[in-house]
Amino acid sequence: MEMGRKLGILLMLTAMVTLMTGCWDKMEIKQLVIAVGLGIDKVGNDYLVSVQVVNPNELGVNSKGSGEAPVTVYKGTGKTVFEAIRKLTNTTPRKLYFSHLRIFVVGEETARREGLGKIIEFVSRDHELRADFDIIVAKDLKATTVIESLSVIDKIPAQNLFSTLELSSKQWASTSTVKIDDLIDELMTEGSSLVVTGVRLKGDKPELNKKGIFETTSPPARLEYDGLAVFNKDKLIDWLDKDESKGYNYVQNKVKGTVGTIRCPNQSGRLSIEVLDSKSDIHIRKENEKQHLGIRIRAEGNIDEVQCEIDLMKPGEISELEQFIEEEIKSFIQKALNKEYAIKADLLGLGKRIHQLKPSLWKELKQDWSNHLQEIPVEINVDFKLRETGKTKNSFLDKMKE
Repeated sequence: MEMGRKLGILLMLTAMVTLMTGCWDKMEIKQLVIAVGLGIDKVGNDYLVSVQVVNPNELGVNSKGSGEAPVTVYKGTGKTVFEAIRKLTNTTPRKLYFSHLRIFVVGEETARREGLGKIIEFVSRDHELRADFDIIVAKDLKATTVIESLSVIDKIPAQNLFSTLELSSKQWASTSTVKIDDLIDELMTEGSSLVVTGVRLKGDKPELNKKGIFETTSPPARLEYDGLAVFNKDKLIDWLDKDESKGYNYVQNKVKGTVGTIRCPNQSGRLSIEVLDSKSDIHIRKENEKQHLGIRIRAEGNIDEVQCEIDLMKPGEISELEQFIEEEIKSFIQKALNKEYAIKADLLGLGKRIHQLKPSLWKELKQDWSNHLQEIPVEINVDFKLRETGKTKNSFLDKMKE
């Protein structure tokens, strides 16, 4: 197992470094348990902290496995997050070590009622925590359910969630990674609302943490990323659906690559388009004594699949396809903009852009920005160019004999 080898090497290197140093506060590796997942829920007046730790007996370099679960979850409560974690020393045999944290989960109910501010205060302050873990919201779930889950491909569930989100954010336009520094910056920035990816349960909840999940080719339960959570200050107020999430990511310059389908011009059938690059810009201009905002997207990609009769040798056909794709991307952005108007939360960061370009104007607008946002016209322009059509110009489907 690749992850097992990596962790085994990590344990050995950590032990070697510890032995070579003479620091007064050194911590022997045998005194630590490595935490890879952290979940926070508010239960009554207390915080419920769930910590997923690696079971070294199952993931060692030369370990053949003993049949035990690859991870263990410890849970504790406290009036603060730090108190809850410190109280876990009553049950953990070794000190919890958070420097290799991969995923940080907040339950939806907690994100709505409590908000993220008090929760991440400890996370941002703790010197052990690095800033490279992903923060997600458990959609219709408690965070502890996510932390207690098992996964199939990667035996460490937190690493599985981390790797999946990192890959999805680069190849699918409806997810997005948020690190702790990004989150704090968004909470402190004027004219912008925080947006965080959600994870939901697909299947039967009781099956999510059973070892039998490893013994089937089609697990009865799994976690999957679904939608983006929108915050007003630090409290969750609504969710973006798939199309709205794509619109958000296009405007935020977060589309590194994705795939979309459009209908074939003037006939039945579909085409698959791979978007390989996308750049966005938000600008502001004054026209007839009124401010206007413009969102401009420049993107390019390839044709990857054709399920209709179309002559890709003709420039006119290519031009028509490009217009279809432009309208599709434009519709995603318009849907995200409509959601912004509906929930009065500037998820696209239009106010932040005004603040950057015209600070004096933002000073006039910011006190009542949610209402001003409804009044300022927003124009959306998309320029898409097709670069490649695949190994063949036209599909073999249109040459098949009936």
